Amino acid sequence: MNEAACIVALQLIDGVGHKTINKIIYSPSYVLSDGYKSFYSCYEAIKSITRKIPELENDQLEAIYEESIEILNNQEKLGISTISCLEKNYPVGLTFLPTPPPLIHFKGNLDALNQKNVAVVGSRKMSPGTRNKIRELTAELVQREYNIVSGLAMGVDTVAHHSTIENKGKTVAVMAHGLEIITPRSNSTLASKIIENNGCLLSEHTIGTIPSKANYVTRNRLQVAVSNGVIIGEAHLTSGTIETARQAHYQKKHLACLPLTEENQSNYTAIAYLVNDLKANVLDSSQSRLSFYNIIKDTTPNGPTAYSKQLDLF
Repeated sequence: MNEAACIVALQLIDGVGHKTINKIIYSPSYVLSDGYKSFYSCYEAIKSITRKIPELENDQLEAIYEESIEILNNQEKLGISTISCLEKNYPVGLTFLPTPPPLIHFKGNLDALNQKNVAVVGSRKMSPGTRNKIRELTAELVQREYNIVSGLAMGVDTVAHHSTIENKGKTVAVMAHGLEIITPRSNSTLASKIIENNGCLLSEHTIGTIPSKANYVTRNRLQVAVSNGVIIGEAHLTSGTIETARQAHYQKKHLACLPLTEENQSNYTAIAYLVNDLKANVLDSSQSRLSFYNIIKDTTPNGPTAYSKQLDLF
């Protein structure tokens, strides 16, 4: 609790982000288990390396630390667990991000994130043909013992989660807000089923964090990081789904997309971008799907060509 409370307290200070926190907590010079004393030492260290944070008095720092304890206690009451990037069960794939989340919060089976995963994401509005293809793909992936990672949004995400559960597989929903809420509300029952079926709800945000466009964009990197490969359903060129595809390309993950059909002609520019610029495999036949499954089957979540963990942060 002390370690997590220290990190949450640092996150509550204006101007302190993941990168700054990681500079401190990865340093052997700082111990995070001494409660308020550790938090105060980390605050002083951060002040010495950045001018972006405010000058705070002792009583203000104590109030921030107490707030962090209250947040974690309230999360525990809601069945939300928290681990830091320094703990052994922190998902391996996340450690290969340039800036891993210092803390992650979850409900359900965290071990699912260290197993074989494929992210399946796409548009909130999709054609009937795409719906059928997503159901077919997820069934095939579950048969090959992959977990399905998505974001619990309407459309492709919802179909991917539902189909995985129907086929007795495990699925992970990566959220862009605190886990005390479910968005959309209509997927509250689905969220419960994910946990009941040995899956996981995951977020880098504490309770009290509301959904925002910025949080959805940064969330995408986590979906990719814990996955062996990424499959894009329908998407428009300016959508968040394309940002997920860019993350797959950046993280050197295997990327695939569904083909252009008469039903989704409006996605022509997006599919062309995925194939020509991001080098996505087009899953337009049983043979192309099999080839993609063979490409990813021996890939760990961090990927055979993923960049090295950034421990030299200073």
